[in-house]
Amino acid sequence: NGATIVSHVWNQPPGQSIGLNLANPARPVFTAPSVNSTTTTTVSFSLIVTDSNGLISAPSSVTITVTPQL
Repeated sequence: NGATIVSHVWNQPPGQSIGLNLANPARPVFTAPSVNSTTTTTVSFSLIVTDSNGLISAPSSVTITVTPQL
């Protein structure tokens, strides 16, 4: 239909506060939280986009598992 994405809205579940660098909101960057050699943690985000016709997507979610550096 020729529409383009005009906005990206990123959210996190309550209780998480991982800062996103949204210089390019289509490809955000974040610094993973520190973990020790015996732990892992998960970080979750959801994304809603709006196109140039005003259509709004359903939320899409991603969960990232942060593991110790080897």
